[in-house]
Amino acid sequence: MDTFTVRRVISGDTFVIKDKTIGKVKVQIAGITSAISANGNCDERFRDILTGLLPKGSDVELNLKDLDDQGNATSDVIFQGDIAKKLIKRGYAQVNLARLEDISPSRLKKLERLQQRAIDKKKGFWSDAFADCRPEDFPDDVISSEAEITSTSQLPEFTTKPDSGIPGYNGASDIQCSTCSWTDIGFVPGQSTQLFGDQDITVATLFDPELVGPDMAEPITG
Repeated sequence: MDTFTVRRVISGDTFVIKDKTIGKVKVQIAGITSAISANGNCDERFRDILTGLLPKGSDVELNLKDLDDQGNATSDVIFQGDIAKKLIKRGYAQVNLARLEDISPSRLKKLERLQQRAIDKKKGFWSDAFADCRPEDFPDDVISSEAEITSTSQLPEFTTKPDSGIPGYNGASDIQCSTCSWTDIGFVPGQSTQLFGDQDITVATLFDPELVGPDMAEPITG
C-alpha cells in the first residue's frame, strides 16, 4: 500500500486524494457503502462522520491498483486503523453486496459479522436516531424501539488536555468537565463550525464519543 493525502471528503464512503504523479483521484472505500445510499436525506450527516475519521490533510494508506475510465478508484483505507471496519462497527456504513469483487471472501465475512453486531446493538443507522435516513420499506425487526440517543446537551463527562485532539479546544490544563458545558470550550451544539480547514462540520453529528479522541483531529487553537 502507498500513502496519499486526503483533500476532501465528498460522501459517507468516498473522498478525494491528490498525488503529484496521478493527480486527483476519487476513492471509494472498498467493501462498504455509506448508509445514506438508501435515502438521500442524510448525506451531510454521514459525510461529516467520515470527515471526522479522515480530516483534510490526513495521510492514508491505499492500494490503488486500477483506476476506472473516470480516474476513480476503490481501495481498502488505513488511517489510524481500518476505516471500513470502523464505519461498519459503528453502524455508519453497510456491507456493499453490489461490489463483492472488491474484497476477499474472508474480509467479507469479517465485515458481515461487524455489521450484524451493529444491528444487534442498534448502533448508528440501525437506531431510531437515524430513522429519517432509512427507506420506507426498511424491516421493522431491525429498528430499535428503545434506542438510547444522547443529545449534545447531555454528553458524558470527560477529561480534556491542551492537545487532546478535540477541535477548537485551547485550554491550559486538565479539566474534569463535570460542571462545564460544551459551550465553555467553544462549541454551540447543532451549529456548523469550521473545524477542519474549509470543511463545515455539524458539531452535533461529529460528537459521537467513539469518533472524538486524541488521534482523530488536530486542535485549532488561538
